[in-house]
Amino acid sequence: MTACGSSRTVTASKGRKVTNTKGGGSLSKIDYAIIDGSMDSSSRALLTEAKKWLGTPYKYGGEDKSGVDCSGFVMNVYRNALNIKLPRSSSKQMEYSSSISKRDLIPGDLLFFTTIGGNYVSHVGLYIGEGKMIHSSTSRGVMVSKVDEDYFVKTFAAAGRVDAYYAMLSRSGKNKSSKPKATESSAEPSFRYEPVAEVPKRKTPEPSKPTAAPAAKPQPIQIQTPAVSSGAKTPDISADEARRQVLNSLIEQKLDSIYTSTAQ
Repeated sequence: MTACGSSRTVTASKGRKVTNTKGGGSLSKIDYAIIDGSMDSSSRALLTEAKKWLGTPYKYGGEDKSGVDCSGFVMNVYRNALNIKLPRSSSKQMEYSSSISKRDLIPGDLLFFTTIGGNYVSHVGLYIGEGKMIHSSTSRGVMVSKVDEDYFVKTFAAAGRVDAYYAMLSRSGKNKSSKPKATESSAEPSFRYEPVAEVPKRKTPEPSKPTAAPAAKPQPIQIQTPAVSSGAKTPDISADEARRQVLNSLIEQKLDSIYTSTAQ
């Protein structure tokens, strides 16, 4: 049974393996998840600290490497690695965390279980990637287990994320699971930009506008008087008639000038 509510003790050998006093199996440190340089520094620190606790025996209420329970183990890992202070009990740690989907787990997230029945959260583990978690088992102490084991699938209650830790990943730009790098065949080809000389556009000649005819200069008004032949007598006209004739002549010349200008 894996729970933090039991005071069952286990012994730890000085080597790489932890053996259950009840005759259970053993765990080797090589089962731990790979910690590589592609991880964020906060994640590496967290998983490296957790790895140091492998083999520590279980002790109810314990908080050091002489013996530790599940919530005490998680609390110590976060405090020692990132100076993040979590609540002491597994149920309070669940309340402290932000709820996430199990399929969105990243290294450093927490997994909560109801190992003593009912809806009471009694056990917590630290997800380390590759479908594994590290936790303090009452029967075998701090060990690595697969998340998809039948026992943990049946007792799974929730997954949680420590916001302060996730904020560290967000600042570094590594808050998402790393994606495999594209292979050379699938990578997008790189294109080299070479400027092309621009071909000048041919301008369409604008239609020629009709040239306006120069305005006709006003013709001076000339007063034409009838020629008098030698020996002919000039008819006698009154002064009023003479003025009338002159005025009509002026009007006709003016009208003729206006008509000529308009026609052009």
